[in-house]
Amino acid sequence: MLKLLNGVLPAIERAIALGIADPENLFLMGQSFGGYAVYGLIAQTNRFKAAVFFKDMWERIFAWFQEFSPNNTR
Repeated sequence: MLKLLNGVLPAIERAIALGIADPENLFLMGQSFGGYAVYGLIAQTNRFKAAVFFKDMWERIFAWFQEFSPNNTR
């Protein structure tokens, strides 16, 4: 999880340097494994003003349990 910063922050800095991103209003969003990555990023840096995650890793774990549950009749 620590290596997320090594890939994400340089890309953000480049977007800021190119004038694409506003350094004072950075937003982070992730879905599925990206949602799990959002957890890691917001835990390691205060660079983002807002963050949204949906369908995170827990959803994948619960889906796996539902699929392979003995009660599943599919």
